[in-house]
Order: sequence, then C-alpha cells, then structure tokens
Amino acid sequence: MNKASNNRHATVHGRVFVLAALCLLISLLLWQSQQQLTAANDPESGPPFMVEYPLPAHLPDAEPRHIIAEAPGRLWFTLPGVNALGSLVVTATVDYTFVIYAIPTANSEPHNLVLDSTNQAIWFTQLAASQIGRFDLTTHQFEEFALPANTSPTGIDLDSSGMVWVALRDSNQIARLNPNTATIELFTYGVAGAAFADLAVSPANLIWMTSPGLNRLVAYEPVGQRFTFEPVVEIGLPPFPPQAIAMHGTRPWISAPTKGWLGRYAPGTFTSFLWFTTPPSASGPTGISYRGLGSTHEIWYVQSSANRAGRLLVDNGDSEIKNFVAGLPSANSQPYDIVADSNGHAWITAPGANAIAEWRPPYVVYTYLPLIRQP
Repeated sequence: MNKASNNRHATVHGRVFVLAALCLLISLLLWQSQQQLTAANDPESGPPFMVEYPLPAHLPDAEPRHIIAEAPGRLWFTLPGVNALGSLVVTATVDYTFVIYAIPTANSEPHNLVLDSTNQAIWFTQLAASQIGRFDLTTHQFEEFALPANTSPTGIDLDSSGMVWVALRDSNQIARLNPNTATIELFTYGVAGAAFADLAVSPANLIWMTSPGLNRLVAYEPVGQRFTFEPVVEIGLPPFPPQAIAMHGTRPWISAPTKGWLGRYAPGTFTSFLWFTTPPSASGPTGISYRGLGSTHEIWYVQSSANRAGRLLVDNGDSEIKNFVAGLPSANSQPYDIVADSNGHAWITAPGANAIAEWRPPYVVYTYLPLIRQP
C-alpha cells in the first residue's frame, strides 16, 4: 500500500472517530437532559424541576385526588382512600409537613374542593355520602350538609355572593347551598344522562358544568333559571366527552381526554370551541387549571395515562405560544389533578405514587447541541 493510500485510510479513520465521539457526546447530553426532566428527586437534595412529597408511610392508600393552593407552598387536597382532607406545607428551604384531618362521616369519599378565602374555610364534596362538607381553617372543625341520597356530588365552586354550587352526577342536577341558612336548592337538567363531572362559576355567576354523559358543555343561568348547552365537537367529528373545567374570565377551558385536546369555549366560531393538542396526540389530558399572567395565560393539565403534566401558554388572542410536558418522578403516578400557586409552582396529586408532586420554574431544561457537519 502506498503512502497516499495510507493517508486516505488515516483520514477516513479520523473522520469515523470524530463522528463517533460526537454521537457519544450527543447521546450523553440527551440522557442528561432527560434525567433532569424525569428522574426521581429527593425534596431535600436541592432545586430540581419536578419532585414528589410522599404521604406518610402509615397512609399507604390515601389516594390524593383534587388539590387547591391556599398560598405559595401551602396546599389542600382530598384523600378518599382514608376519608380525610390533607394539608401540605413546603417551606423555602424545602422542609415539608403533612397534616391529615379525618372527616366525621365514615367512607364519605371526599372528592373535589374549593377555598373560601373570605370566610377561611374549605368546601368539599363527599361523593359516596352525598354530602357537602365545610372545614374551618381556623378551628379545624367540620360541618356536613346532607344532599338527597345517591346524588353523588362531584364538582364544586363558589359564586360572588358566597353561595356554594355543586354538580350532582347521578341525579342529573346541580345544587345551591346557602351557608347562612343551611338551605339547599336543586335544579334539574331536562335531558337525562348528563353525568356531570365538574363545575365552575364564572365571574358573571354563570354556572358551567361538563357533561361527559351527553358530550356537552352545560351552563345554568341563576337569574333566568334556565339551562343552555354546547355540543363538544370539532369539524368532521361526532361529539365527544369533556372532563375537567377551569375558568378563564367568563369563558371556560375544558379537557377532552379521548381526543388528547384542551378546548377554550369560543362562541361565534364554527364549532364554538378552539382546540389545542397536548403532546403527543391522544395523550388523554384530564385535570386542568388556569392561571393568568397579564397578557399571557397558563393552562396546566395532567395526562393520567401518560404519567405526565403539561403547561400550555396562550396569548390574549388565544394563539398558542408554547406547550410542553414533563414526566412525573415515579412510574405509574397516575396524576389526577393540578393547580399552580401564585409563585408559578404547579402542584399535582399522584394517587398511584401516593404523593403530591411539585413542578418548579423554569419547568424544563434546554440543552444546546453542537452542529455536526461532514468534513
């Protein structure tokens, strides 16, 4: 073999070596980025983006479900597995404390909850007991209000006058509780099979419900005492079921798990909804919540079957700015609900892991990779 041939072979081998080294570097960077996004983290070990706070070991089947934020790092949630409300306080130094409050009625299955900041209380639904509960944040005492049997209350919210509104899944009704008189009024939806899953009150005191049984978004006007509805549809598709609901001004957002979509109610458009895909397609978003940031709006969501949480950003014109997801630390966490506190930390119930997860800003890791060119 002559000298020129030797040089050519050396050049080829050199290029192969450089390319292999670059490929190895890229693989390591990608692995590191993925580990930062999804690996399990110890809450005491520093500031990772996603951490989990396991519930006390003596409550292995607490199954945290719905969650609200009282203040940054102060959360309340329902624990149907142990018939209780739970509190989690996380300090700036990442110390954390759980406190569990047992509900008086046994096996009541606490479900959804809402904060009454004016009266320092939490209102919650008791799915199995067909009751509405009230927990005083000062005295830590419970009150319970009986609904008709087998009504199965699900979603709950407060209107501007302090009235408590509740969706009744199994009786095709909604209820209004007056806390001052302890009286309950029932309003029946005229089409059977609504199976109301969630409820939210708009600033205009319009009561919104998701009806997965009828594939509808339903509204109730207390002043006129009438129900209206919108079929949950997209062009070319039959109606499909909505699940969770969150208010953005006077117009709700809903999740559509069977399509992998989030939708904003947009009357006047062709289908009355603007749809946003949650990556990847058919990811099954379930629980959602909303937080306003001036001209930007955050819609937080969980993907129970995919073991992930997501954050969708839109502008005032409902145009998507960014949409990204991150995996929960524990496998099969089955995230159920999510809320963001005023500091932008998202808190997630993870019944499969029996934990509460925290997703901290800046939420994701951006890795810059070298540009590879063939010599």
